[in-house]
Amino acid sequence: CGDVALSEDDLEGAHQYYTASLRLNPQNAAACFGAGLCFEKIGHEDAANKMFEWAEKLDPSYKREA
Repeated sequence: CGDVALSEDDLEGAHQYYTASLRLNPQNAAACFGAGLCFEKIGHEDAANKMFEWAEKLDPSYKREA
């Protein structure tokens, strides 16, 4: 659901879905990555990078290219 909300530029809704997913499963790399995309879109680079790093630690396939 978070990915759908994000694709429709519903950043608040997407962030709520990703946050709820992380509450249920803190090891959810996809939710970490999605939350990072939300932060990135609103210009919160530090928070975005933290979420991207967390996602990559959980699942190396989420590596961001520099």
